Amino acid sequence: VSKGAPAHQAGILTGDKIISVGQQDINSWEQLAETINGSNGNQVTLTVERGDQRLSINVTPQEKELNLGNDKKPTRFLIGISPETEHKEISLV
Repeated sequence: VSKGAPAHQAGILTGDKIISVGQQDINSWEQLAETINGSNGNQVTLTVERGDQRLSINVTPQEKELNLGNDKKPTRFLIGISPETEHKEISLV
């Protein structure tokens, strides 16, 4: 959760699991990103799991310009979150 971003301002915490946006169940990071972008900046209600609680949190996505390293600068609606990643140590032979 990015500090100062819409998700942070709405009270979403690192470790919260988003299980639905409005009435739509969320099953993947890609689905969540597309659903947030599809809001066109309108407020959405996220259902999140935090520990053993389910909370409804309203958040309004912000339009951001993406820098793809070329002249094209598409925009997306974002709330300032990223997926949890798992880091594993590997050994090389």
